[in-house]
Amino acid sequence: QEFQEWLQTPMLIALNGITLSFVLFHAITWFNLAPKAMVVRLRGRRVPDLVITGSNYLLWFMASAGVAWLLLGA
Repeated sequence: QEFQEWLQTPMLIALNGITLSFVLFHAITWFNLAPKAMVVRLRGRRVPDLVITGSNYLLWFMASAGVAWLLLGA
């Protein structure tokens, strides 16, 4: 009970918000960098950067939706 009350303190909520913003910033910058760090060739042609970046964001969205579905019990 005490731990749950501690989790609801304004200082910890702010710390969690700051941490979330850093994690989101890191994920977004990495997904945008991925096409330059990972060159994918299909039938001798380079896959466009938008396809690599878009697939990363799509998989991130699908994983987030799956976790939300499990946690919310839908």
